Amino acid sequence: MNAKGHLGMGLPIVFGVLSLLKLSSVDYMILGLITVTAVTLPDIDIRLEIAHRKYENTHIISQQE
Repeated sequence: MNAKGHLGMGLPIVFGVLSLLKLSSVDYMILGLITVTAVTLPDIDIRLEIAHRKYENTHIISQQE
């Protein structure tokens, strides 16, 4: 998924949860915006032209014996 896809999924999820929990203060809105902005970080491999799911994922290392 690209940055627009992550943002498109992140916005309704984050702000939907905040709405359901009735958390509407400015602090929660700022936290929501920071969270939604951070969901684009998985796309850094696209900008750096790193092979997807090769170097940036550490779960392969944890499976080695």
